[in-house]
Amino acid sequence: MQIDHLIEKHGAPLAGAGGASSGWFLSVFMQGRYHLYEGFKRNEYFSPANGFVYLDRTVFLWICIGTGIGLGLYHLLSKRGHKRTLLSWLGLPSLTLVVHPLICLAGAKATLFPVHHAIVALGITAALTALQLSKDTDEGHQLRRICFGVFVTIVVVHFFLLAWFNILQYRALNLGFPDSGRIAESLSQTLRGNFMLSYNQGYIYSDDPFQPRTSMEHLFLTQVLMVPLYWLFPHHETLLVLNAFMLSMAALPLFMLAREQSGSVVFSLLIGLAYLLYPPMLYVNFRSSYGPDNEAQGLFFVMWACYALATKRPRQCILWCILTVLVKENFAPMTIMFGLVMALQPSTRKIGIGLAAGSALYFIIGTKLLLPHLAEGGYDFVVGYYNHIGSNYSEIAWALISRPINTFNLLLNYRNIVFLLHLLCPLILLPLMRPVWLLLLGPSFVFLLLSSNPMHQSILFWNHTTLIPILFSGAVLGVQAIPPFLKLDGSHDGKKMYQGVGWGMLAACSLSSYLFFFRMMTPETFEVSKRDELVHDVRNLIPRDSSVLASYRLASHFTDYREINVMDRHPLKDQDYLVFDPFDRFTHYGMMLAARDAALRRPDYHLVFRKHKLYVFRRGIEFEKEPEALATEPLPITTPINETTDGAKLLGWSQLRPTGPRTIQVETFWECIRPMNKEYEVVLDFQLENGGHASARHLMADWLYPTTVWRTGDLVRDSAQVQFDHAQPKISGLTVRLVEWSE
Repeated sequence: MQIDHLIEKHGAPLAGAGGASSGWFLSVFMQGRYHLYEGFKRNEYFSPANGFVYLDRTVFLWICIGTGIGLGLYHLLSKRGHKRTLLSWLGLPSLTLVVHPLICLAGAKATLFPVHHAIVALGITAALTALQLSKDTDEGHQLRRICFGVFVTIVVVHFFLLAWFNILQYRALNLGFPDSGRIAESLSQTLRGNFMLSYNQGYIYSDDPFQPRTSMEHLFLTQVLMVPLYWLFPHHETLLVLNAFMLSMAALPLFMLAREQSGSVVFSLLIGLAYLLYPPMLYVNFRSSYGPDNEAQGLFFVMWACYALATKRPRQCILWCILTVLVKENFAPMTIMFGLVMALQPSTRKIGIGLAAGSALYFIIGTKLLLPHLAEGGYDFVVGYYNHIGSNYSEIAWALISRPINTFNLLLNYRNIVFLLHLLCPLILLPLMRPVWLLLLGPSFVFLLLSSNPMHQSILFWNHTTLIPILFSGAVLGVQAIPPFLKLDGSHDGKKMYQGVGWGMLAACSLSSYLFFFRMMTPETFEVSKRDELVHDVRNLIPRDSSVLASYRLASHFTDYREINVMDRHPLKDQDYLVFDPFDRFTHYGMMLAARDAALRRPDYHLVFRKHKLYVFRRGIEFEKEPEALATEPLPITTPINETTDGAKLLGWSQLRPTGPRTIQVETFWECIRPMNKEYEVVLDFQLENGGHASARHLMADWLYPTTVWRTGDLVRDSAQVQFDHAQPKISGLTVRLVEWSE
C-alpha cells in the first residue's frame, strides 16, 4: 500500500515526533490529577486550578527527552534487520497523544480518556519494540519447562501476597462486615444448626432488621459446599485465603489456553503475568473494604470454561458452566451464551442447545421457585437497580425495546464508556479483534451498563468479575486476527509476533495497574497496630455464646458468635455486649452514637473495656454510673471564660501541659445549664506566635459523656491530647467553642 511506503520513508521523523508528543503529553497531563470513582459518582481527570502550562522550560525539556528517546530507539532497532515496515510505525501510537493537549489548549475539558489512550499507546509501542527484539525461533522443551515452572512459582507467590494483604487488611480493622462477614456468619450459623442464617439480612426485605433470614438472596450453592472447609478452619480468614487462591489460580487455565492457541510459552507467560497485574482482577480481591464474595469462584470457573470452549472440549465446558451457575444464578445468562456459541458449531450443536436450555431453565426455576423459599422477597430487590427504566421486569423489557434511542443513551453514557475502557485498555483493545467471542459476555455486560447502581460500573467492586476471563481469552484469540488485519506476510505470523504482543499487554497492564490500583492503595489500609491485639483481648472477654452489637468493621471479627448485629443496621436492643470503635468512620456513625447514648442512659449496661478508643459495654444487673468526666469544685481553671452554647456553658480551661515533643494536653471545663439533645464537638483553635493557626476537634469527654446525656448542674471535664504535625509550636492564644457534630 502507498501509505506503507510513505510511513517507511519517514519512519525516523515519525519516531522522533512520537517521542516529542509523548514528552509533551506527560509534562502537561502530569500537572493535573484524577480520582477513581470519587463518591461512586465521579470517575474523572481534574485539571489544575490555574489551568495547564503548555510550554515552559520544564515542558520543553520533556519534549527534548522524548524526541531523543524516539529517535534513539528507532535507529537502535533498525540495525537489527532490513525489514522496516512495522518498525516505521513505532512513533505513530505516541504521536496520537498530541491531540489531547491540543484539544485542552482549545478550551475543552480534560477527562480520563487521555489516560486510557496513553495506556494503549504505551502497549502498542512496547509491542512494536518487542517485535523487533524477539526472535522467531522454535521453543525447546527445556524452555517450555522453565517458563512453566517460573509461571507456577509467580502464581503461588501472587496467591501468598494476596492472602497476606487480605489478612493484614482484616487485622488492621479495615475490612467491613459485608460481604465476607455475611458469608462467615452464615457458615458459622450453619455449623450451629441454623442453615445459612444471618442476623444482618432483614434490612433488605422488611422493616424489621432483627428478623433472622438466610443469606441466600442469591443461589450461592457453592457456599454450601464451603461448609466442610469452614468446619476444618472456622475462621473469617479462611474466606480471605480462599478468595486469593481462586483469583490467583485462575491464571493457570489462561496460561494453558495461550500456550495451546499460540504455541509460544513465552507469550503464555507474559499474558499470565498481565492477568496477575490486571486492575479489575485485583479489585475483585481488594473490594473497597467489602471483603471477598462468591464472585471470585465464578471467575475461576469461567476461566476454565473459556479454556474448554476455545480448545474444543465441549463436555469439560459444560462441567465448568455448571459449576459457574452454582456460584450464583446471575451467571446463567452468560452460560446461555456459551451454549449458543457451541450450538453454532455442527459438531456441538446438540450439546450447545442443551447447555443454553438448561441454563435458561435453571435461571427461571431458581429465581421464581427456589429463591422465594430460601429468602423472602427472593430476587425482587434486583428490580430496584432498573427502576429508572420501569417498575417490573415486563415494563423494563418493553421500555428497552420500544425506546431504542433512550436505550442507546443509557448504554453509552460517559460512566459506562470509561468503565469499558478500564476493562479493555490494559489489554490494548485486543478482545475487540474477536467480536464473536465477546458475545459471551453480552447479557451480563448489558445488565451492568443499564443498572442505576454506580458500583456496577466501577472496577472498585466485584460486578465485573466474570467478564474478566472472557476478555482475556478474547485477547488470546484476538492476537490470531492481527496478521490479516494488518496485512502482514507469513514471516510475521509466528512466535515472534506473539511475544511482541505479549510484551505490549504486560506493559499496558503494568501501567494501568500503577495508575488505577497501586496509587489508590494507602499504606494505612494494611497497617496493623496494637488495636489488633486489643480485639483479641475483647474476643477473649466476650463468651462465644453471646449476642453482640458491634460497629461496622469490628463486626467482621465476631462472625462466629451466637448472634452478631452490625450497628449500620441495628439499634441497641438488649444485646449482651456492645463493641464500639469510634475510629471507624466507615460505619453509620449516627447509629453508633445513638447506641452509645442508649447504653449510657440505661442502668443495665456497664463499661467493661476501655483501651485505645475501643469500648465494650456488658448488659447485666443495674449499675450505679458515675462518669469519670464529672468534676467537683474547686475546678483548676487558670483561664476563666463564660460562654454559652445551647445548654452548655464553657467555664474555662487549665494550663496547657506538654505531654510529648509534639503533643499537649488541654483540659476544658463545662457546666450543663439545661439538657440537650444534640451531639457537640469541641473545637480547639490555637493562635501561634508566628501568626499561624492550628486547630483540632473531638467529641466531648473522650466519647463517653457526650452532651446528649448531660444533666442540669453537671460540671464536666473534657481532656484532650492534641498532636501537631511537627514539633510543638509556641502558642500565643487559644479559643474553645462547640459545634454540632455532623457525619
